[in-house]
Amino acid sequence: MAEVILSQSDFEGENREQLFDDCCSLYCGFILNLTDDDKSYLDWIGDRYEVTRVLNSNRCDRYVSIDQFEISQALASDGIDRLPGCSEDLLLNQIIWRIGPDIGGIEQ
Repeated sequence: MAEVILSQSDFEGENREQLFDDCCSLYCGFILNLTDDDKSYLDWIGDRYEVTRVLNSNRCDRYVSIDQFEISQALASDGIDRLPGCSEDLLLNQIIWRIGPDIGGIEQ
């Protein structure tokens, strides 16, 4: 599925916003090389939420395969738009927030 591998350094610099737009809208999936803080967050939160269960089940040590459709559905299932209890400064949370929930899946 995912062939593009991205890391923190890819999101630094002048192309940051364009990369966020591309990875959260154009790619169906990609692999993220987790920072130490991202990894610590996923270890701490475990599978308490559907979105973190999806992330942890698609994780292999320092890498997580992100499928934007799966993440969007998980966020909608949880009724949230970002990772709970996670700093907004973390790259992983910024990516998840930009993907956002599948609005059709959230009950009003």
